Amino acid sequence: ILKSRTGWLNDSCINFQMTRLRQNRRNKVSMTDFKDSDEVSSTPIEADVPKVLYFDPMVVSYFMQFLGRDDVDEMLELRRQWDLPFHLNLESNPIETMKPELHLGKNCSTCDETAIILVPVNDYHAHSASSWQSKIPGGGNHWSLLAVIISPNDAYGMHFDSMAGCNCKAAELVAKKVLQICSARITDNFEADAIKISSYQIKVIECKCPQQQNGYDCGIHTLAAAQAFSDVNLKINRHTNETSIKELLENTLANFIVYNGGEKEMPRRVRENIAADICFISAKNEVED
Repeated sequence: ILKSRTGWLNDSCINFQMTRLRQNRRNKVSMTDFKDSDEVSSTPIEADVPKVLYFDPMVVSYFMQFLGRDDVDEMLELRRQWDLPFHLNLESNPIETMKPELHLGKNCSTCDETAIILVPVNDYHAHSASSWQSKIPGGGNHWSLLAVIISPNDAYGMHFDSMAGCNCKAAELVAKKVLQICSARITDNFEADAIKISSYQIKVIECKCPQQQNGYDCGIHTLAAAQAFSDVNLKINRHTNETSIKELLENTLANFIVYNGGEKEMPRRVRENIAADICFISAKNEVED
């Protein structure tokens, strides 16, 4: 697929690169901004370096189609597995009604720093679980990138769509579900009451980004934005407002495009680089076997 100039990227291609970006960022951050610690995880030296998380598109499809508002245990487990931050919606759920040890679920981190959750969005995610479109594995026709910003004080989404307007509905639905997962918790009486978080709302802001000139490069544009936002020099803290973050992300992406040859050249370079990575890993695995 990646060796073809006109190949449309499927879930596996998107997930491969999101995984590579996560690994590369982890290595770079641990070398530059993290110090050694006896704890399970390292302690950030600079609070301005945001925590960046990367979602597998197949996991996104899973929670969009199968997680309902009462599936709190599954949400807590999903948050633990993906190391998502806990976001407390004080307006909807006063903290006094909760036991502190029950807020997060086992091994979940609090939202004491700003986190950027990079979510590949497909127009497939806009369909309800009961619709025929949702029954097609790996279905959908268009990718875009949603950056969900979770901070101690706020939560909102920044949407980068290379066909402006195409994935607006899907991005809004995905952002709402991500917020629900990050906000899920169990009541203090240990009974079956799950906090009803389905009414939570999150603003999604449409951001300026290059527009594709064909019908097949949406996945490349999505991964280009994810790669741009993986830059360890990207600095955001809890005091950075949404207007500043929008401008910062738009400028970061614009600089990435320029660095990779401009809007016309960038898709080819990104595609070739991902294909080269796959070939390198495959050859390395064959040697090791």
